[in-house]
Amino acid sequence: MPQENSAGEKLNCICQAPPSPAIGLSLLDTFAVIRERCPALKELFVPDEIWPKFRNWHLWSDVEAYHESALLLALGRGHLSSITSPVHRYLLESGRINPRVRKQYINDLQEKWMDYSAPLERHEKFKMFYGRVVELQCAEWLEGQDWEIVDLEAFGEGGPDIEARSGSGDLTAFEVKFIGQDEDGFNTVLKGFSREEAYSRPSLDLAANYLLYRVYQSAKQLQRSAASARIALVVIDDTDGTFERLLKGGWIDWANPTFMDVYDPFIEGEREKNPNLDTELKVILGSINDVWILKRSSGNQFQLMFSQRSK
Repeated sequence: MPQENSAGEKLNCICQAPPSPAIGLSLLDTFAVIRERCPALKELFVPDEIWPKFRNWHLWSDVEAYHESALLLALGRGHLSSITSPVHRYLLESGRINPRVRKQYINDLQEKWMDYSAPLERHEKFKMFYGRVVELQCAEWLEGQDWEIVDLEAFGEGGPDIEARSGSGDLTAFEVKFIGQDEDGFNTVLKGFSREEAYSRPSLDLAANYLLYRVYQSAKQLQRSAASARIALVVIDDTDGTFERLLKGGWIDWANPTFMDVYDPFIEGEREKNPNLDTELKVILGSINDVWILKRSSGNQFQLMFSQRSK
């Protein structure tokens, strides 16, 4: 079971109620002050070895993609605690990283995606970084729904992202996938920044295929779990409502899942890697107990948007 800090230590950290920037201090300066007193920031997210690069990045303006640290943005918007809280809760022990946390997990949670020169590569690395953050946020969200966290993938390679017990005592394995802004959407934003013509209408067909594939990925990984129940949990940044529309419109037949019959470069690429993809799809999705789709809104609030079982 993950080591958990006491509620007192968690609530007493400066990151839970950070001060507003003092007169003469920038947001970055204020973040630096908070970082020195918050072990989640100083030990894990922005340790001393990456702090100089992190700081230097924010001393100049990224006029191409306007990329900025998720932590710094959260501080400015008043919800830094929504990112640091699960780290305090699950990964820290007496102000230090729990020695059971895997080294790769620690590396993944360091916010250094800004180091990459190409905007699109930064965007992809950010989604990988934030996917780890979302895993921990989902564990905390589950606790808020009266689940008991039993174990996390952070503590052992090969297991599900989260193992938790429901009120009935059943052990459930969760595999978490985070869907952020896709490449086409990001390129449209980039064009807008450079004042190029920028219009992109999201395809519900392609979105449905991508969502179905991510659920398939989760279900395939969950096959390794011996838990009595297995749930694929997908978290979506649905800023334009694309996924909400396709879910409400019933674009995916969960009882008989198939990819949309449209030209889809992403799915075609996956079929080349796995010629049995379409054959496997229904069988593998049938091996899990449920699909949960959570919508992540402003301030890192999570809302259950869809459950296959309750459909």
